Amino acid sequence: SNTKFLVDASAANERSSASLSVMQVVLAGGFCFNIVDRIAGGTLNINQPSWVYSYIYEPLIVPPGIWFTFNMVWLFACSYALIRLMRYLAFAASGTLTLRVTVNKKLKSIQGLHTFFSDKYIDIVDSDTEAETCIKEVEWKELDDEEHEYKWLGSAPKVGFVYDYRHKFVLNLTFTLDKKKSVATEEDLVKILLQDLVLADAMDLRIAFGPETEEGEVGRALEISREQHAAEAKKKKKGWFSWMRKREEIEQD
Repeated sequence: SNTKFLVDASAANERSSASLSVMQVVLAGGFCFNIVDRIAGGTLNINQPSWVYSYIYEPLIVPPGIWFTFNMVWLFACSYALIRLMRYLAFAASGTLTLRVTVNKKLKSIQGLHTFFSDKYIDIVDSDTEAETCIKEVEWKELDDEEHEYKWLGSAPKVGFVYDYRHKFVLNLTFTLDKKKSVATEEDLVKILLQDLVLADAMDLRIAFGPETEEGEVGRALEISREQHAAEAKKKKKGWFSWMRKREEIEQD
């Protein structure tokens, strides 16, 4: 059945992944041994310097078994470092959130939209023009500084913005960010961007957030979330430094 085929394919992928991990460790071991062989420049067909005899040959090679033990320890250390590095890279690549939102909200003015885009570092602009519509897609990455981290409640996202230039409608939004470094919910991401549109005079407040929304209501709610996030981040940072200070005190005693 189709389910059995999927299970078999998944098992085959897992076996391939395990085999690839083993091959990475084996190749890394060969690289580590090459480093040991080339420390003294022996592969260059030159005379060995005196320090090779003093620090490598006499204490490590002359005693039986010491050189073999040193190479095995070196191999295991490099393999362990490689495995940790691969796990870190896999962890860094995981936890990515991609949010696609259908907005369909009327823009107030194209001039305001240009003002909104004026401080963005645009990566891609794509335009699809037909007889009755002109669909434009703009992509940019928000800056990863402290100001934008505070604004976006953590990791700044990459944003995709699709709008109808002719009829002045925002059609779709796409957010891509590292969820491990962000406390923002899906609703927070949309609110932050719509608030920027309102502040740039590109969209009316009540069209963006509803007819019963009062002036400053959304901004106050987002500011509370930002202050909470900043307080938590400060608390974590303070806890880290207090642990470091405690460790220094113990070492001094």
